[in-house]
Amino acid sequence: MKYFLIFFYNLMFSSMKESERIQVIDQSLSKLLKLVKKKRVKIAISLTGNTIEIIKQIRPRIINELRTLIKLGYIELIGSGYSQIIQPLVPNELNEKNIKYGLELYKKYFEIVPETACCNEGVYSFSGAKILEKFKYKNLIMEWNNFYKNNMHLDKSQFYYSGKLNGSKINLIWYNTILFQALQRFVKNEINEKSYEQIVKNFKKKKGYLCLYASDGEIFGYNPKRYKDDVIKGDPWKKIEKIIDIFGLKNFTHVKEISKTKKNSKKLSLTDSKNPILVRKQNKYTINRWAITGRNDSKLNAFCYQIFNYLKKNKIKSRKNYNELLNFWSSDYRTHIEINRWKKVNKEIQFYIKNIIRKNKIVSFSSKNIFNIKGYKKKNESIIKFNFKKNYLKLNLNKGSSIDSWLIRNKQTICTIPFNKYDDINLGADFFSGNALIEPSGQRKISDLKKGVNFQKNNKNSFSLITKIKNENYHFHKKYIYFNEGKNIELFTKISLLKRQREKIRLLSLTFDSKIFNKNTLFYSVNLGGKELETFKLGYNNIDHEKNLNLNISSYQGFAATEGRLIIGDKKNKCLINFDQSLNFLMTQILYKNFPDKKDYFFRINFSAQEIDETFRINTNKYEVFNHFKISWNL
Repeated sequence: MKYFLIFFYNLMFSSMKESERIQVIDQSLSKLLKLVKKKRVKIAISLTGNTIEIIKQIRPRIINELRTLIKLGYIELIGSGYSQIIQPLVPNELNEKNIKYGLELYKKYFEIVPETACCNEGVYSFSGAKILEKFKYKNLIMEWNNFYKNNMHLDKSQFYYSGKLNGSKINLIWYNTILFQALQRFVKNEINEKSYEQIVKNFKKKKGYLCLYASDGEIFGYNPKRYKDDVIKGDPWKKIEKIIDIFGLKNFTHVKEISKTKKNSKKLSLTDSKNPILVRKQNKYTINRWAITGRNDSKLNAFCYQIFNYLKKNKIKSRKNYNELLNFWSSDYRTHIEINRWKKVNKEIQFYIKNIIRKNKIVSFSSKNIFNIKGYKKKNESIIKFNFKKNYLKLNLNKGSSIDSWLIRNKQTICTIPFNKYDDINLGADFFSGNALIEPSGQRKISDLKKGVNFQKNNKNSFSLITKIKNENYHFHKKYIYFNEGKNIELFTKISLLKRQREKIRLLSLTFDSKIFNKNTLFYSVNLGGKELETFKLGYNNIDHEKNLNLNISSYQGFAATEGRLIIGDKKNKCLINFDQSLNFLMTQILYKNFPDKKDYFFRINFSAQEIDETFRINTNKYEVFNHFKISWNL
């Protein structure tokens, strides 16, 4: 059996102070290079482009050492990108720039174009692999565990060789989270040598390739001090040298050698409708971690979209501007970011807001323009019905003008489903549409399902309706525009909050009538960081993206529409939902229940502006979440 080691280095590491970067280089990366020279062992190193620039600035000799060891064939360079961004949360154009800029720096400083790339933070979507393929990458390093738990019917022997990705020429090179965490525990003295060897022995085969490590290199020699158990006593590199000795120096190889094995011919699809995005490690590491949790990831991601839109609109091609934006989009600002670095980036953000965003009026949403419309209140009515020929919209005034039913050509599309429709007690509730919902941790839910409506007729082809609901801590604002002979709705929705606290925030929920789509061909399509839509069939799956994992993790999954569009449909009918990620960054969550013995199903989507996890931080400042939705049908 052959073994391989991959060390990822990123000097934007969230918990690291800027002054500590020199420590990481001297006590970690430099010592790894010394180990390579001493043992003449083959290893792989992944470096982001901005990490290379930082090293060049403060320790230029390390760049020279790396270049030499790469040329000698001891170190294999693994590609990443200029910045450690989370690809399925970022628009395609910027993802491509990130890969391009990274490759340019690899060629500039190391005179090499790497064959193999990794997924930043282990986050994968199919679009990410296609972008890597576009830039001539041949291999992708991929975690086995979260793929296999969704595909346990597969032959486990595939783990020990390279695999083929369905729809791509990319080779898959596997690593196992249990193995790299075992090595970390051994180095930290949490397990002894015998225990570590036994864990590896459980994975060993007579033939094949086994990745002993594929994770952060910074932690060996640098203590991020996030948790008490982060401390490593003694010299970690002596422990790693010991591992090399245990398994035999000559048995270590490079990743590119693994890709030459052709044992597995079956092409694999890594994602599906239940798991459109894969994230490595245990379940607490969800995609929401970098999207809508943290210190205020939703606003930070929206800000990045605003800058991106500004650069595109004004045809600005400056490498400096895009590098800066890629740094703003770094995953590290969205997790355990060191407080002084967070303050610094906030000053930079405020500069952009004041000098670029406001001056150029990037944000098209204005609550004053939208909500301060003088109308009159409809009295003694619970339901308002707007008619357009065979199409009509019914709104429930007693429930925050939620959508009671929306019919197009006498077909009900989006509606409210009453609590008594299904035998399944888990669905024994009223599922409204067009409503917002807040779920404070450990407290009762708060919604806009109350009275508080004004409406006006715009003209013969359009109606507007405004809802305002207030309580002590939350103000809900909502405006409908119903037009195009009843086939389209524009919905402006906003929640004003006194402070940011531990709570889920669903800005909009929509429930579909189970007769509008044929579940045999039912699908959703969305951009997940790529240029092309990714399509996922729902049919006979059961999906619950908003499922709580525990008291600290508020939801299991979700996905970002990186181009601001989501398509729901079957062979005949389609619903297009557009929204603006530059207003408030949102994650889409699907709740889908299939009833195998019936044609029936339950199908609901939520647009989440905030979730809770271990990275979440309270903020006492007032703030708002808002967006502008356009819902249109092709029936």
